[in-house]
Amino acid sequence: MKKKAVVLGLFLSLIAFFSFKLLEIPRGLTLDEAAFGYNAALLAKTGRDENHRFMPLFVLSSSGTDWRQPVTQYYLAALFKLFGPSLFLLRFSSVLIVVGSVIGLYLLVRETVGKIGGLAAAVAMITTPLVMIQSHMALDNIMPIPFTLAWMWAVSRFLKDKSDKWIVMMGVSLGLSMYSYKGMRAIVPVWLLLSALTIFKVAKKQWLKKVSYLALSSGPFFLIIPWIESRYPGAMMGGAKAVFNNFYEFLAPYLSSFDISYWFVTGDLVSIHSTGLHGMYLLASAPWFFLGVFLAIKERERFFHFLLAVFFSGPLLFGLVGSVHRFSRLMMMIPIYSLFVGLAVSWAWSRSRTWKMILLGGALFATINFGDFLRYYWVTFPGITEIYTGVITYKEDLREIASISRENKTEPVLSEHVARSMGEGGKFFQIIYFGKILRTIGDNVPPKSGEVLLSAKDNLEDSDLISKPAQFKIFAPKVQ
Repeated sequence: MKKKAVVLGLFLSLIAFFSFKLLEIPRGLTLDEAAFGYNAALLAKTGRDENHRFMPLFVLSSSGTDWRQPVTQYYLAALFKLFGPSLFLLRFSSVLIVVGSVIGLYLLVRETVGKIGGLAAAVAMITTPLVMIQSHMALDNIMPIPFTLAWMWAVSRFLKDKSDKWIVMMGVSLGLSMYSYKGMRAIVPVWLLLSALTIFKVAKKQWLKKVSYLALSSGPFFLIIPWIESRYPGAMMGGAKAVFNNFYEFLAPYLSSFDISYWFVTGDLVSIHSTGLHGMYLLASAPWFFLGVFLAIKERERFFHFLLAVFFSGPLLFGLVGSVHRFSRLMMMIPIYSLFVGLAVSWAWSRSRTWKMILLGGALFATINFGDFLRYYWVTFPGITEIYTGVITYKEDLREIASISRENKTEPVLSEHVARSMGEGGKFFQIIYFGKILRTIGDNVPPKSGEVLLSAKDNLEDSDLISKPAQFKIFAPKVQ
């Protein structure tokens, strides 16, 4: 009972930690977050997306400019169906993924490295700056992590007991991951090939049968692609084009994926995905990662050799789409990085007292380093991201006009300028507060009898200003 209480306490502590300032950082919604939320709310309410398609595999959003990945889209729709749509739940969906992944990583590393290694790997993932940043955004960048962990778990188990069920789990995990985030379409072929080579080495005379299980379990996710392209043109590539101009241009994005100055200091090129100071990974984890890689090379365990190949070959095909220094697209690598950190810490813990003192010093450095990141992220970062996301003060306007329309039994309408300025985020909040998209009227058109209008105008002919909640003004027809 005491052990369960401790586990529950740690789980709730992680939830609270990653949820801190969840609605304040960032202060606004990115276009992608708003589109995911808007369509999730629609699917939860009506089963149809913004284009009135019934339960489509891919949702075409943002005025027909971008496709939403089905795993993320329907994960959000399921949460909204169960608990109702809200901004908190939209963001909290990523917190759940992160906390679940931290627990999954601990269990995997405890099984393969030991309890100390498991704890160290979990801490390494928790203190990864990019993990904190993505946990506060309702994006699909984070969605491949659970599938990566499931695949790693399946490989580790297969190497121990050679059971075919783990091969099937490998294929299904990787296959599904392609529909969690479009970047996985460049990663999965490489990882599938490495999985097949591992099965070949382990299975010996039965290699053909066992590799066929991998092909059969992952194959349907590839065979469906021609149908997807015919039904949802462009959905698989998401606007990108695979191009090979020359060897050097192909190699540059791959090498940029291992640029340690960006890993530990600069971070992602897109400011919303990085502080620009603290990198993708925590600087204090660097020596433990490199020690972990060295130990993995020396280890006789085939699983660690497999992970080395996986980690350093994963981004190879990113050269076809020219993704340079975009580390938010490489979050599937974080569990593997963290495992190497866990391996190093576990090894050091089992050494002499000197190594334990080094570990203590490393822990102190990590605490200071992570504390500096948190201070910057919680205090300074919100103002920086505001440039890219804006501030969603208009949700207060929508909430106010919803309250007024209910009290007075009037129809809420929006001016065209207001509807346009709110964009996808406005649509999301309209579904939350009204269950539908509101009717719009011209910017200079006053509300009719029985209507209440949200407008950007300071005054309207034949109208009374009845409220000025946050960003816009609410008008009602002038009382004669």
